[in-house]
Parts: sequence; structure tokens; C-alpha cells
Amino acid sequence: DVCSSDLVGDWTPLQHRYFVDPQLQVDVLPWIRNLPLGTDLIKTFNVGGTRFFFNPRFEYDGVYDYGPKAFRDDLPPRLQKGNRFRIFEVYGDLSFFDQKLNLRVGRQNVSWGETDGFRLLDRINPLDNGFGGFQIPLDERRAPLIMFRATLNLPDLPEWDVLNSALEAFIAPDKSLPRGAPGPTPWGVIGASKQGFPPTLGSNLAALAAAGHPFRGNQLDRPDINIKDSRWGARLLWTWRDISFTLAHLSTYPDGATPSLQLNRQGDPIIKLRFPNVQVTGLTATA
Repeated sequence: DVCSSDLVGDWTPLQHRYFVDPQLQVDVLPWIRNLPLGTDLIKTFNVGGTRFFFNPRFEYDGVYDYGPKAFRDDLPPRLQKGNRFRIFEVYGDLSFFDQKLNLRVGRQNVSWGETDGFRLLDRINPLDNGFGGFQIPLDERRAPLIMFRATLNLPDLPEWDVLNSALEAFIAPDKSLPRGAPGPTPWGVIGASKQGFPPTLGSNLAALAAAGHPFRGNQLDRPDINIKDSRWGARLLWTWRDISFTLAHLSTYPDGATPSLQLNRQGDPIIKLRFPNVQVTGLTATA
């Protein structure tokens, strides 16, 4: 076999990508007023504002079209593409009771973290590393989820110097998982093992194959679309003097799969790629 790194010569363009990210935001409160009983509903629930947000996204990575052979011809036909078009974020916003309660429903991103390079509390949305990998900021790599999100603004306590308090919660019944690139990447290790599994796992597979048990491939064990497997979380945030605090807990899934070797009913080995549920609790203070 020819290593992919042997197919990339000096002075070869490895990266040329761009994306188009149009955004449309519409205030729909005037439309609600024109509906039957629309004005009465606005007065009853003290609706402070409603809007609709629509954000399609087109991405293009030229290395998979005209780049070196390692990134172009070695891909299977179904993956030989350098562009993606997707509906990125689409959601509706509603505010009630003089904007004390805000609801957001639809495909959206939520970030509770304070860092840009790595994720601590910012582990709600899965990462999409298929367009630029780690060289793209986290804000551009989060994959939106179908989510219900509510924010309740709490009263200020000026006698204790506690201001800007709010309680926020979300639930995302979405089975989306992290995504990778369609093939070898110019930002990764060129010529690395395609499977990327630990050496012990590879040796076990070789031993089973020698005993007459052929490898039957990988199986992805992903969460289902239900309440039990949903991502969810809640946080309390407030400001005390010049310090902003966040106390949060969330139930989510890791950015990478955990491979486990199993046998099917015929006794042949398969690899289960599992995404176990993880619980994250954290407190941040920013001065």
C-alpha cells in the first residue's frame, strides 16, 4: 500500500475553503396582531416580542475536488465531494410577561462555556470537524440541535449586590453526534491508520481472524430520539459586584466514540462505537 503522505509533494495547496452564511431575522409580532384573537393573546400573556431566525449555510473545501491524490482519488465515490449545503440554525423566539420569560424552539446552538480553545461547560452541541477541523473556531464547529430552551429572568437583589440573575434550562431530543471529514484531512496526520483504534484492539482482531472469525465491520451505537436519551441541562447565572457567576449541570455526550470489541451471533468480531452519556457539573466565576 502507498502511504498518503507519499502522494503529497512540496508546494502543494492543502487548504482552500470558504463558507457562505446568510442570516434572516424577522419580527413576527405584527403578524400575530392580525390573526383572530391575536391582539387578545398578546395582552393576556404580555408578549414582549417574537421573531423568526433562518440561517442556511453553504461550505466548500476545494482540496477534495482539485487537491492532491491523497485527498481526492483515494475517497470512495460517495465521499468525493468538496461542498456541503445544510440548514444551520432555524428557530423561533417568544418572550412573555414583560420579557421575564423567553422561549426559543428549533435548531440552535447553546454555549455555556467561557473558553475558545477547549470545552469545559461548553459541551452541549456536538462538534462538526468536517470543515477545517481544529483550525476553525468553536463557534463555527458547533452542530445545531433541535432544542427547547427557556430563560427566566430573576429579580435583582441590590441589597446584596446581586444583579442580572437568570435561570436557564434546555432539552434537546436530537440524536446528532460529532462529525468528521469525508476522508484524509490536510489538518490531520496524513498517512495515519484509517481505523484509528488502539494497537491491542487491532491485535485481537488479527488473532480472531486467524482462528477463522472474520471481522464484520463497525456498528454505531447512537442515542435515540426520546426523553431518556436527550441532552438536557440547567444553569443559574448572576452577577455579584464585578464578578459573573454560572452554576450549571448538563447531561450530554462526548466528542469521540469509545470502541469496544464484541462478537455477533455467529461468533465473528464486530466493533461497537459507543457514545456513553456523561454528566457535567461546573461553577465558573469571571472577573
